[in-house]
Amino acid sequence: MRTTLPKILCIGCGIIMLLQFFVPLEFVQRDMLQWVNDSAIVVATFGLAIGLASLVHVHSARIRRRARGWGFSVVTLACAVVVAVIGLLKSDWGPVVAHSQRYDILPNGVTAGVIEVTHTLFGYQTETAFTNTLAAAALVPLQQRTVPMFDWFYNYIMYPLMSTVFALLAFYMMTAAYRAMRAKSWEAGLLLAAALIVLLGQVPVDQFVRLPAIDGMSLFEWLKLRILDYPNTAAKRSIIIGVALGGLATSIKILTGIEKPYLGGRG
Repeated sequence: MRTTLPKILCIGCGIIMLLQFFVPLEFVQRDMLQWVNDSAIVVATFGLAIGLASLVHVHSARIRRRARGWGFSVVTLACAVVVAVIGLLKSDWGPVVAHSQRYDILPNGVTAGVIEVTHTLFGYQTETAFTNTLAAAALVPLQQRTVPMFDWFYNYIMYPLMSTVFALLAFYMMTAAYRAMRAKSWEAGLLLAAALIVLLGQVPVDQFVRLPAIDGMSLFEWLKLRILDYPNTAAKRSIIIGVALGGLATSIKILTGIEKPYLGGRG
C-alpha cells in the first residue's frame, strides 16, 4: 500500500493534466484542472515545511558540533527567521520611504501646487522638490508613503546580494570560457571566433575603431545578429527538441508505472 497509493495518485493526476489538451469539456478543462492545481499548492506547502525543517535540523546540528564554517549556519538560520517574520507582516507595516506635503495655490483661478518630498530610508539623501512657487497656499495634511517590508527587503537587500554574487560569477565564467575555448582543434577555434564576434558585438567598438556599417549596424553587431539568429538558434532548437523527446519518454514511463522516482527507488 505504501507504493500502490502514490502510483495511483501520480498516474491519476497525470491523466487529468493530459486530458485537458484532448477533451473539450468544461468539467475537465476547468474543474478537474483546478482540483489538480489546488492539490499541487497543498503538496508544495507541505514540501516547503519539510524543507524548512530540514534546513533547521542540518544547520543547528552544525552549530552544535562547531563544525567548520558553523558561523555561516548561524547567519543562514538568522536570515531564515528574519525573512519568515517579514513575510508575515502586513503590507502597510513597511518602512516610510517618502513624506509628501501639498500646498494648493489658486492664483487667478488656476490650481497649482508645492510638493515636499523627504526620503527617510537608509542612505537616502534628504531632498525637497518644489513644483511651483509658494503663494497664498492652503496646507493639506501630510501624507506618508510606505513600501511593504517584504518588497523593501527584496529590493534593497536580496537583489543587491544577488547582483554581487552574479558579478563574482562573471570572473569564474570568463576563466572557464578561456579554458574551454583554447583553440586546440578547428572546432574549438570556430567556437572561439564566434564567441569573440558576439563579445565584440555587445560593446560599442565602433566608437573607438572606425568600422564599416551594414544595414545601419556596425560590422560586429551585424555579425553577432547573424550568429545568434541562425547557427545559435538552430542549435538551441535541436537541444530543445531533444529535451522535449526525453521529457515525453520519461512522462510516458511515469504514467505507465515503469519509472517511479517519487518512490525513492522502491518498486
